[in-house]
Amino acid sequence: MGRALHRALTMIRPEGQAHSATGIGLAIPHGFGDHGPELLRELTEGLEIPFISANAPACAALGSFWSGEQPESGLCATVHVDAGLGLAILQDGRPLQPGPSSSATLDHVGIDPEGPPCACGGRGCLHQYASARAIIERASRTGDLAHDLGLRLTDSSLSSDVVLIALAAARGEPRARDVFVAAVSAVAQAVWSATSALGIRAVVLSGPGMQAAPVLVGETMDRLFTARARNLGAEVSVSVSQVQPHPCAVGAAVLALQTFMTPGRASRSEPAGGVFPAQAV
Repeated sequence: MGRALHRALTMIRPEGQAHSATGIGLAIPHGFGDHGPELLRELTEGLEIPFISANAPACAALGSFWSGEQPESGLCATVHVDAGLGLAILQDGRPLQPGPSSSATLDHVGIDPEGPPCACGGRGCLHQYASARAIIERASRTGDLAHDLGLRLTDSSLSSDVVLIALAAARGEPRARDVFVAAVSAVAQAVWSATSALGIRAVVLSGPGMQAAPVLVGETMDRLFTARARNLGAEVSVSVSQVQPHPCAVGAAVLALQTFMTPGRASRSEPAGGVFPAQAV
């Protein structure tokens, strides 16, 4: 990976200038665990370029914020749906509780007490219904859907397979729609549980599948999430990130840039104090 990073840098800058890059921001994907920052430090050690890392949900949140999708002030929750389901909360553009735990997982939020048992000791956890693997497994059990959509059904194709299902669902393919809407419905239930008590009035959804079918996701969230808030007299904004090529990549770049220019500043407009730790947000 270190060699791959170096090749990428030399594509952007001539070989002689490769090490003059401002910095490298890295979004740590689901599954790296506590060893992620240490592994990335080893991989980038020989590059002689400053780097900063955060987990994927935190990077998605920052990428969405800096792209203007989130309010400048107040609380906003970003829900990142991919291999895992993560939650990052920004307050005035800054991650709450900066540090390794600034983004929380939604994987083990219980949505069905009668659901299947989970390794955490609970039953009916969200990841069993809405993670990329859960969506693929349900699609593979739905007649010939996996074959008809050309799903590869491998560990490396989880995200791309989910995108194919989401695109088919958005086109109105009934089997794909049932699979995908069931997953989004589960997300809506978990997000309500995680955010309603905090009074959060803005929620952004990100992740390959969510971004592939924004209208369908929006309709489902409006029916199962924002409608509940309206019934209680509250207005909640729910949107799907459209940051390209990916909010996590943009957020990781933001980490490197803001650390170089004004360390710790989250606002899109004015300078301010505050410092992000060197290895995680």
